[in-house]
Amino acid sequence: MKAVRATLQTLAVLLGLWAVLAIVGLVAGVLPFAGLGGETASDAPIESADAGVAEVDAASEVDAAVVEADAGALEIDAGPPAPVLPRFRRDRWIVCPEPAIAPSLAAIDLIGDAHAELAVGCGDRWEIIAITNDVPLRVARVDAPTSDAESAPMAGAALAADFDADGARDLILPLAFYGAGSATRGGGLYVVPRDRFGGFDNPRVLAPIAAVGVVAGLVDEGDAIDLAVVHRANPFARLPSEVWVFAGGASPARRAVLRTAVGAQSAGLVDLDRDGKLDVIVTSPDEGRADVFFGSGTGPFPRHHTLTIPGASGVAIGDVDGDGANDALIEASGVVVVRARRASEGELEVTRIDAAPPTAREITTAQLDDDAAAEIVAWDHPRLVVIDTNADGAFEALTRLELGPGELGPRRHVLADVDGDATPELVLLGVSAIDGVRSLELVIVPSAERGVVDVGDRRDVNDAPLRLRVPLPDAQAP
Repeated sequence: MKAVRATLQTLAVLLGLWAVLAIVGLVAGVLPFAGLGGETASDAPIESADAGVAEVDAASEVDAAVVEADAGALEIDAGPPAPVLPRFRRDRWIVCPEPAIAPSLAAIDLIGDAHAELAVGCGDRWEIIAITNDVPLRVARVDAPTSDAESAPMAGAALAADFDADGARDLILPLAFYGAGSATRGGGLYVVPRDRFGGFDNPRVLAPIAAVGVVAGLVDEGDAIDLAVVHRANPFARLPSEVWVFAGGASPARRAVLRTAVGAQSAGLVDLDRDGKLDVIVTSPDEGRADVFFGSGTGPFPRHHTLTIPGASGVAIGDVDGDGANDALIEASGVVVVRARRASEGELEVTRIDAAPPTAREITTAQLDDDAAAEIVAWDHPRLVVIDTNADGAFEALTRLELGPGELGPRRHVLADVDGDATPELVLLGVSAIDGVRSLELVIVPSAERGVVDVGDRRDVNDAPLRLRVPLPDAQAP
């Protein structure tokens, strides 16, 4: 009996093991029972599931191939690697502390040898700097009259012209005082004549006005240089500004006072109506307009035309279309060209240059190539751009130089031959801080350099062995 019981227990254990193995086999698909495994029609969902996995794997392979193809396409589209721009390092030359009101920079040829000096307006004075052996030297300093504690002086952009017709170029200096709220508080237009020994005679006050800009040209039919100066009447009080026109010569005289917009800022002399006589164009960013006063050649300006140009500020003059006549270029969130449309009727055409960057400022013109048209030069931080016509006659903007990263903040620039090599150098006037003291600094870039300019060490501008110092009288004094 015990043997039979042991045999039955053994069979029960074996049957249990076989049952477990059968269940495992069915679940794993080893046994081909319909609905649980094998290659029957009802296996479609399982095959679909496997096919899904296979599709995912195939997709992964396809994606990898696409990525490889895209990478190849990117390499092809990118073309050759972008050229590395050459870098140049130029020292900074400390001129003076940063003034409370905007500084000025001008290239002036005082001697008449086509070798320009630099005039830096430092608020309460002008520093006259010559470049000798690539080193700037301070050759003269002109001091503005002392202002009261509530006023800040603005030494405007200087000008060199033979105003008194004695054969020597004189120094023309516009000065304005500013109070609270950008209110002008007087100033003066000064002429510092050159003497026969190469120095300066006593300065003269030409007009006791808030002079913010001055330009020179042959306005009347005489041979002496004439001046047009912007008198910025108090914009805080909404007073209209004026342009005062002076005839040069041994006995200079005021020929005209042209009333213009509030907050006038810049002026230019250009023959816009092509009648052979210079006209005055003056801009006002406050009112977004430019006023044109057509000259007669005898002093009066009988006709006046107003152009609506939002943001109109700086004015530059040059023949940018190569037709032999100068155009007026206005800085206004880009560059706007004003020129004659029908010269015989005095009509004007106003055209915006689409290629000019909207942030371009400090526009000027220069003759940088061999064609008849002048190029437009502007600062579009951190680069200097040249706007010129291409082979199709359309304007395009090209980067001439770029300022490398650093602490120098550009304020003004000029293109001028300051070293006597018959080609214009780029002169940057910028601001940076030394131990919390902000200073005006010059960076001079040779004309042949193209690429990125990195600012280098700071150096002081030293005085020349013989430095002149000229104090200006108070233009408001009786």
